[in-house]
Amino acid sequence: MNSDTNPRLMSHQQVLDYFSLSSRSAIYKWRQKRGFPHPVTLMPLRWERSAVVHWEQKQTENISSVHDS
Repeated sequence: MNSDTNPRLMSHQQVLDYFSLSSRSAIYKWRQKRGFPHPVTLMPLRWERSAVVHWEQKQTENISSVHDS
């Protein structure tokens, strides 16, 4: 199966679209400073969709716990 059509993987552009980002460097900054998952392939860049969703949920939980404190 082509990785562009693999529902388990997300391309760099798909990740940007998912988070409504325009800067390609945002993902690299998130990896360095916020623990965003590493890509599973580098050429082309692909992320496990489940890892991206899990990371997003953790970010939401962290924000909620700060507001609940």
